[in-house]
Amino acid sequence: MKNKTIVLILICIIVAVLILIGVYFFVKQNLAGGPENNGQQNINNGLEGQNTSNQTNLTDSNNQTTKNKLATDDFEITLSDGWKGVPATAGISAMAIDTNESITDPDAQKINFKTYLAVSYDTLKGKNMTEYMQLIKTALLQTMPDTVFSNENILTINNRQASALEAEMTNQGVNFKVLMVVVKGNGDDIWIMSFNSLKNSWQQYAQTFSDIASSFILKQK
Repeated sequence: MKNKTIVLILICIIVAVLILIGVYFFVKQNLAGGPENNGQQNINNGLEGQNTSNQTNLTDSNNQTTKNKLATDDFEITLSDGWKGVPATAGISAMAIDTNESITDPDAQKINFKTYLAVSYDTLKGKNMTEYMQLIKTALLQTMPDTVFSNENILTINNRQASALEAEMTNQGVNFKVLMVVVKGNGDDIWIMSFNSLKNSWQQYAQTFSDIASSFILKQK
C-alpha cells in the first residue's frame, strides 16, 4: 500500500512537492517501527536563538493570507514580501510560494518549479524528536537515495521545541536544497515546515527561510 501511494503521488504532482509528500507518508506509515537514532549533530544552521512573536488576532482559515500571514485554524506564519499562500495538495496543511522568483534553470522550468513552503501535521506516536528526525532522514534516503545531509540543529521556536535539518538532492536533472523544520505542538502533535529551493538559489533564501520558520505560532484553542 505504501508503494502504491508513493507511485500515485509521483504521477499526480510536481517533483518538488513529491519530495515532501513522499517523505510525509513514509514517516506516517513507519512511526510504529522506525529506526532508532544513534546520535544527532549539533550544527548551527542560523535558526537557533530566533524566537520572535508575531501573533495577531486573525480569523482567517482554509490557508488564507492576511497582512502577509499564512493562517489556518491551527497556526499562523508570517510570510516574506512576495510570498503568497497557494492551494495545498492532499496531506498538506498549507503551502506558499515566492511569486517574485524568476527561474532560469531550463530543467527547473520544465517542471514549473517555484521555491516553496509546505506545512504538514503529524504525531510522534511515542517517539521523541530525535527519533522522528532520524525517521525523516531514512525516508529521504529511501525516496531519494542521493540525498546528502548537512546542517542539523535543535532549537526553540516561540517557546516550543523544534529541530531543523538541511538536505540536498537531485531529481530530473535539477539540484534541490531543502530545509525541514519540525515543531512540537501540544502532546504528541508535531508540525513540519519544508522549504525547498534550487541549490544555486539557497544563499539568497537561507535568511528568508529562517525568518519564516521562526515566525511559526501555534494557535491556542
